[in-house]
Amino acid sequence: MTGASWGVSAAGVIVAALCIIGLRHHRHLPQATHPVSVRAAIFFMFVSADAVAQTALGSYVHSALSWALGVTGGPQSVPAHTAVTIIGMALFASVAIGLAFLPETAVVYLALALPFVLAVAGGHLHQVLYVVPVQQMVTAISQWIGG
Repeated sequence: MTGASWGVSAAGVIVAALCIIGLRHHRHLPQATHPVSVRAAIFFMFVSADAVAQTALGSYVHSALSWALGVTGGPQSVPAHTAVTIIGMALFASVAIGLAFLPETAVVYLALALPFVLAVAGGHLHQVLYVVPVQQMVTAISQWIGG
C-alpha cells in the first residue's frame, strides 16, 4: 500500500468529518437551504466513503467486514451473500430516495456505510461504486500526491 493510497484515505476521512461538522451547524442557515445542504452532504459523504473504500483504509474495513461475516461461513457463503445483497439494495434505495426526494440527516450516515456494504456484496451491486467517477478521482489524487 502506497503513501498516496493512504493520502486519499485520509482525504476521504477529512471530507466525511467536514460533512458531519457541517450537518451539526447547518440549522443556522436559512430554512430554504436545508434540503440543498443535506443533499450536498449525502453526495459528499458517499464520494468520500467510496474513496476510502477503494484505497488502503478500505481494504482493512473490507477484511474486518469479511471477518464479521465469517460467522455465517464468509462473505461468499449463501446466507451471508444474500444478507449483504439485501442490505446493499435497501441502503442503495434509501440513499437514492433520500437524495432525490426526502433529504434527511439520517440518510447521510447511510450514504457513509453504502460503499463498504457494496464492496463486500460484490457482483452487480459492486458496480454501483463506479457510477460516480470516484475511481478516476482517486487515481488523479494519487498521481498528484506522487503515488
